[in-house]
This record gives sequence, C-alpha cells and structure tokens, in this order.
Amino acid sequence: MSARRRNAKSINDNTENKKSTNKEYETYRNLFTLRQKPVSLAFIEKLALELIMWSRDNEDALKITQFYRLKGINSNDMKRWEGRSDKLRSAHEFALMVIGDRREIGALKNKLNAGIVMKTMSLYDQNWWDLELKRTELKIKAKEKPDSNVSYNIIMEDFSKDQSEKDQEARKRFYAGCE
Repeated sequence: MSARRRNAKSINDNTENKKSTNKEYETYRNLFTLRQKPVSLAFIEKLALELIMWSRDNEDALKITQFYRLKGINSNDMKRWEGRSDKLRSAHEFALMVIGDRREIGALKNKLNAGIVMKTMSLYDQNWWDLELKRTELKIKAKEKPDSNVSYNIIMEDFSKDQSEKDQEARKRFYAGCE
C-alpha cells in the first residue's frame, strides 16, 4: 500500500470517528416561512452563540421570548432543544441572567416600571425565585395557623344615635374638660 493511500485512509478514519455536527436529527416549523427546516447540532450550537451575543449586546433585550420571535422559533422548540444540548441550555441560563440583571438595574434606576419587573424577576433570577417560594410558604403558614398571641381591638362608632345627639355629647365632654 502506498504512503498516499495510507494517509488518505487514516484521514478518512479520523473523520469517521468524529461526530458530525451537521447531522440532521429533526425539523422545526420556521414561523416566518411556515416551512419545515432541518435542525442539526451545528444549527443549535450556532443558535446558542447568537443567543449569548444577543442578550449581552442588545440593551433592548428584556424578555427571552424576544429572541425566539426574532429567529422565528417557537418557545416549545427551544425548550426541547435545550433538553438535548448542554451548550444551548448554558446559553439560555446565561441569557436569563443577563436579561434579569438588565431588568433589575433598570427598575432600580427608574428606567423600567419596578412593579412589572418585580412580578416577573423570579423568571430570570434564582434568588428572586427562592424569595418568591419563601413568601408563598409564609402566606400558606399564616393562613393555616393564625397567631393566637395577637389580639385586636376594634373601635366602632355608635351609629344608633343620630348626629345631633352625638354633637351634644361631644360638646358636654369638651366643656367638662375646660372646668
């Protein structure tokens, strides 16, 4: 066997042992064209990089679904691909962190409506998620077992008397205090 044939064979052997990143393993419906498009591992990895750059560089990136809409991809497809690709899952987590930081800082600087941001921050930040869980647990405990050490004094006005009688009694108390 000639050296040239041996080198060619070893090159082919090396390429066969590597996993192809262009192998199609499913299709998805592009929401702009409404046509099925092939999905390969290379496509998903490219999408992961685009997601990272988009979230990092785009100051108007305030919701992760904006990226899905920009790419014409259904959020269910993205979730399915995240289950299959560690790179896409990591990119998604990074994008959520970046967007969450941008939203929280925007609310702190009064650039964004703090009420809206606060309600949805648990979707972008694990610390906010933990805080929401703690609040929910406390609310449930408060409903289940009211604190027996708390007493309430309820003072109500006597509505059985008409207004003129109340005014006369108030005057008497006032003048009685002046003597």
